[in-house]
Amino acid sequence: MLAVVGGKGGCGKTTTAITLTRELASRISRLRTPLLVDADADMPDVHHYLGIDRTTSLRGKLTRTAPSGANAVSKGAPLTASVRYPEGLSGGAVLTAGTRDETARALHQCRRWPGPVIVDTPAGINPDVTGPLRIADHALVISTDEPACLDDAKRTATVCDTLCQQSFGVIRRVRERTPRSDSVVCHETSTSISAQGSPNIVVPSRVGNAPVIGTLPTVSAPRSDEQYAAAIAALTATMTAGAGIFNPRGRKKRGRCRAGFEQE
Repeated sequence: MLAVVGGKGGCGKTTTAITLTRELASRISRLRTPLLVDADADMPDVHHYLGIDRTTSLRGKLTRTAPSGANAVSKGAPLTASVRYPEGLSGGAVLTAGTRDETARALHQCRRWPGPVIVDTPAGINPDVTGPLRIADHALVISTDEPACLDDAKRTATVCDTLCQQSFGVIRRVRERTPRSDSVVCHETSTSISAQGSPNIVVPSRVGNAPVIGTLPTVSAPRSDEQYAAAIAALTATMTAGAGIFNPRGRKKRGRCRAGFEQE
């Protein structure tokens, strides 16, 4: 299970979670279908991005009274019967957000999902974020190249290092600007991600203790942009092969996490 987190809202966290899930769905067998979980109880928006309703459909009629998504799983509904398969995930599944307590309970059930599980968390560091981090195996911290966002990302990475049982990776959403607007496209090197044409802009290879394992360009339509798709493909390859995050053979049996919280 991978928790996608970000120190600030608008850093690209939800977009990254969705496109990563879609890329995983195109790479792995149907026996290991990736699952995207919306863990933002206060401001859920994964269903908006994917163009689906948060409610379930009973005999072709939408109902807002029956439990749906994470709420249904929390109340004992089978996980496989509570997920949706929207076109925007290319075969991937999504579990829509529920209330705060029920989402937390549903996340424990999501650990039984046979494929990779991607959890889109709320922005910042608060109990709604630390809860999923205690359950997840890894965390992916999303940040822009803005100094304030980088500072928040460092604090977020420190919390991830405390709560996650296994090591986590960090990607940075790099803002592409023209030299005239005093910014540039950034390219990764062996020691850092440096900015061509402007020696004043340097992206570190680590944020806190977390290594930067990929960069994503800022584009107007990331889910349909070829450059963004190539960056997500490269990131996914790194996570599945190099970092081994989604390698089932490398998954450790969960017991007690470093912070001392019991997990199943």
